[in-house]
Amino acid sequence: DVPTTHWGYKAICAAKSLNIINGYSNTEFGTNDITSLSDLDAILTRINNGYMAEDDLNTNNMFTMINRNLVVTKVYQNQNEPYISKEDVDYYLTQFPDRNQIKDSDAKAWAWCIKNKIIFGSLEGDTCYLQPTDYIPRIQTVNIALNYYLFRAGFDNDKVQIMID
Repeated sequence: DVPTTHWGYKAICAAKSLNIINGYSNTEFGTNDITSLSDLDAILTRINNGYMAEDDLNTNNMFTMINRNLVVTKVYQNQNEPYISKEDVDYYLTQFPDRNQIKDSDAKAWAWCIKNKIIFGSLEGDTCYLQPTDYIPRIQTVNIALNYYLFRAGFDNDKVQIMID
């Protein structure tokens, strides 16, 4: 259900080939479906451990829809020693007009993910927003997961993006 002209097609193909994500079937991905907590847990487990069996899924979370804030904070929590200074937090979040929607307790996670090019924000006109409280579609979760995978593997996301395009 993802045309080759879709902006996320290459990211889906790359994440699928790395066994980071699965579709619902061989012909259906559900790009605009909202990511569930179970989806996110499976993705992060695959990235961190390389594999996750289907029966390892927490089926209680299959219908728990999540927002961008939970994706970002879970990625951040998966780091061994994520360090980011107060100055970095201020620097990386200042550019986003909706930064006040981010709880103080989550600000380091957001700034760390921006600094490491795991998230970029969503452009609307000339302004870039983080949209931390919005539910997150599967296609955007795939982009974050792929960026996180590339970061963990030691790739420069800027250079890899050029190769994917």
